[in-house]
Amino acid sequence: MKFITATSAGLAAALALTGCSSPSQLTFVHMTDSQFGFYDYDLEYQRYKNAIALINSDNDKDEPVFMIMTGDMVNIPTAEHNADFIVASNELKIPYYVVPGNHDINAKAEAIELYHNSFGKDYYTFDQDDFRIIVINTNLWKYPQARTAEFDQWFEQALANAKEDGKNIIVAGHSPIFLKDVNEPEDPYYNIEPNKRMEILNLFKKYGVILYVGGHSHTRIDNEWEGIRFLHAENTSTNFDNRPYGFRMVYIKDGVVSDKFVPVNQ
Repeated sequence: MKFITATSAGLAAALALTGCSSPSQLTFVHMTDSQFGFYDYDLEYQRYKNAIALINSDNDKDEPVFMIMTGDMVNIPTAEHNADFIVASNELKIPYYVVPGNHDINAKAEAIELYHNSFGKDYYTFDQDDFRIIVINTNLWKYPQARTAEFDQWFEQALANAKEDGKNIIVAGHSPIFLKDVNEPEDPYYNIEPNKRMEILNLFKKYGVILYVGGHSHTRIDNEWEGIRFLHAENTSTNFDNRPYGFRMVYIKDGVVSDKFVPVNQ
């Protein structure tokens, strides 16, 4: 299965589908922070490969249509490390899409070039039926830089286009927009600064975003704000909340989201 950056596939989950013509049904894999090299490169690489094998085996007959990896594919990005991730992921029998994490890309020109050479664009959209998935680079919000203004303009236009096209909108990023409470102060490393956070959330609400999936926190997050679901899955590198290694299978049916944890053996 070839790596895909911006072609058709599917993703979604929601508490209530906003602005769509009819309910939809979809199943997908939410993976995050494989982060080879966090503690032990070879062990984390193998654990991720074990996860890929589980998805391929589909023992529970979930039939996911694709996998979304919400960032931090490797701990230290190099062409070789990125290639390891791609080789392992190419074993998937379903398409997969990646989101840039803070370990994957930063503001340096060489890091941006490396990411683009390895994975393609660091923000883009793709469709599956009546869903549009907007893949974003939250580093441009967490650590504002010269590219942030252009990204902000692109993001709102992407939201507007999706709403105009009658799509159910899902946003896939890396950093949490908020950890526990929408009014919480900024954490130096994890969440988005409060003023920017509210700007983002108001855009989510204005254009009818139904779901945000992310990573970065290395903890399980399941929040809701104004009918929008915010999900951060367990991972295969390390979980700071002592959750077991694994990923989430997410289901959407008749406008309701449910998800299931799938453990990955050491």
